[in-house]
Amino acid sequence: PTVQSNWTIGCADVAACGVEEQTPGAPNNPANAAYIAQFNNGCTALTPISANAAAFDACGCNGLAVATGSGSIPGYTYEWTDSLFVPIGQNTDTASGLCSGDYYVIVTSSIGCADTVMTTISNIPAPNAGSGNSLLVCDTDTSFNLQDSLIGPYDLDGVWVGTSTLSGDSLGTFDPRLNSTGTYLYIVGSGGICPDTALVSVDIATPPLFFTLTDSVCIGENASFSIEGTSSILWWNGATSDTLFVPVFSDTIVSASALVPGCGEFLFTDTAFAYQVDPVSLTISPAGELNICDGDSIAIVGNSNFPGTYPYSWNTGDINDTITVSLVGEYYLIGDGLCFTTVYSDTLFLVTDPCIVEPTEIVIPNVFTPNQDGLNDSFRFTEYMNIISAKGTIWNRWGQLLYNWDGLDDSWNGRTSTGEMVKDGVYYYVFEFVDVHGEQIRRTGHITLSRLP
Repeated sequence: PTVQSNWTIGCADVAACGVEEQTPGAPNNPANAAYIAQFNNGCTALTPISANAAAFDACGCNGLAVATGSGSIPGYTYEWTDSLFVPIGQNTDTASGLCSGDYYVIVTSSIGCADTVMTTISNIPAPNAGSGNSLLVCDTDTSFNLQDSLIGPYDLDGVWVGTSTLSGDSLGTFDPRLNSTGTYLYIVGSGGICPDTALVSVDIATPPLFFTLTDSVCIGENASFSIEGTSSILWWNGATSDTLFVPVFSDTIVSASALVPGCGEFLFTDTAFAYQVDPVSLTISPAGELNICDGDSIAIVGNSNFPGTYPYSWNTGDINDTITVSLVGEYYLIGDGLCFTTVYSDTLFLVTDPCIVEPTEIVIPNVFTPNQDGLNDSFRFTEYMNIISAKGTIWNRWGQLLYNWDGLDDSWNGRTSTGEMVKDGVYYYVFEFVDVHGEQIRRTGHITLSRLP
């Protein structure tokens, strides 16, 4: 018997045995199980086997189902079948690659007890990222959306990842001036069981560069121009090289077109100039004839109309733009013209004389009377000779600055720099003079101010 209530002691025929000696208690209760345990070495009754299954929905045929067994004695085996109990060839606790529909799993314990359970796989719509693309853009283009470059229908709720960060969320806004050449992936259903992706490759082209290598030459020489950044070049004369050398016999207009895929066509023009005459002109300052005193010197400055730095060369062998000379003689510049000519500057004829140095003289009074009588009303220099400048200050006996003196013709009227009248008394001056020879002369002393008539 498979049910405990069917077990008896002695015989099953009550009439023959005289008494019904079944196991005590109601069928399948703990007392009944304990009683039976007396006859099977203390083992308790087995829990019946039980099977469970969980399904994970599919998009297409990638569904998943997982079975678990319990009860009886572990060491379970699994057999999966379709809805008609036809085995599908999967014999583990997990069945994969399932299309939508009903499936059964038969779970068998190690002692042959079996249970069967059904699970259902539902089909969900698969995400669609469309198809990728390859783009060639120019770095001068305005921004655009990579989503617009996807081919075929696509879901609008994807995300973009790639070489550089895009703006615009699912639109994938690409700015050629900010973003980089590279690959960008559009992902729909990210984090789901069946995401879809589309790859967009972006290459950024740059406009060509035009260079003027030499555009001013002597008649018959070659001017040269260059274009970089493309191999598709056509010069006005039919040449297709990236660098053009063209002989120039008169001023010539040079033009070219350059095509860059992704950026379009670019047109360039320039002028090649042919020098008709030597353009270099040299001058010096001073020029002509100049007398200086014996022992004195003078600086001569060279000038050129050459655009840029000109290699100066003096007849003395000096190569700076300015030289200092003191000897009698001729001084001039020698230069090279651009068309194989030699250029000379004007000339300085330097003569020296034994000059007589005249003495300097300064007469500073020691009293003045600013009483507005028209006589000696201001403190000024009464006489000076061979003096070219003067500066000074007036102070009182307590060291307070009263007046700043500026120039040989300046004077002091007995008032401060702010116009305040000072008292009668003795005041002090400091003067700095420069004579005609450049020598500095310092004078200090005192001046008496008296307004008495």
